Amino acid sequence: SMLRLFRKDSESLVITFGMENVGLNFSSLVAFDMDLFGEIELGALLEIKRIIPCLFSGIHDINIPQLELSAESIEDPKVEGIGSSSVANTTSSLVQSIFDAFSADFSEALPIFFDTTLRQSINGLLRSFRNEQSGGCRSSLRKSGVVDFRELFLSEPMSKTLGGGGNSPYGDLFRSLNDFVNKNFVQTDDVDEENSINKFVQYVTKKQSNVSGEIAIMG
Repeated sequence: SMLRLFRKDSESLVITFGMENVGLNFSSLVAFDMDLFGEIELGALLEIKRIIPCLFSGIHDINIPQLELSAESIEDPKVEGIGSSSVANTTSSLVQSIFDAFSADFSEALPIFFDTTLRQSINGLLRSFRNEQSGGCRSSLRKSGVVDFRELFLSEPMSKTLGGGGNSPYGDLFRSLNDFVNKNFVQTDDVDEENSINKFVQYVTKKQSNVSGEIAIMG
């Protein structure tokens, strides 16, 4: 964890400390309303920013009954960022004194804070967000019966260049998936001029047959 204190005309003071053997106990309860889920229109899910709100519109209730965080030990704090050694030593001594006095209380209060204050705040935010989506999830996409793949997979400028409308009538989900595949699997590496999917196939086939690009089938 880090605490940073600074002003425009002063040095930056950074206080860091760590926790060992951190444990988290978490549970959640979600009640779905299948009638509400049935009212979600598929077209609305084609817009990335609407996916989570639409899924929440089909939830009857959501609750986190348990959220506990504990740490076996807390490491001594470290103070950094002060140029003057005398000021640094004084600050470190002060921080260490405070830590020694309250570290045990902090360790005991940490699980209580997470399971009461923080958990209740998160539950309130989740329910508030769910209530905001109670109006249903309708699609704003056009229903022409014909899918233009330029509009479905390409960016708006590229679609327009190739003769499409360039106005994303089918949302941005498939376009984003297409960009992800191109960047991570199809795009050529600048170093060896080979794309990731070829490297993956070469790796898998060599593991299986000891020959890159070949699959050995015994029969």
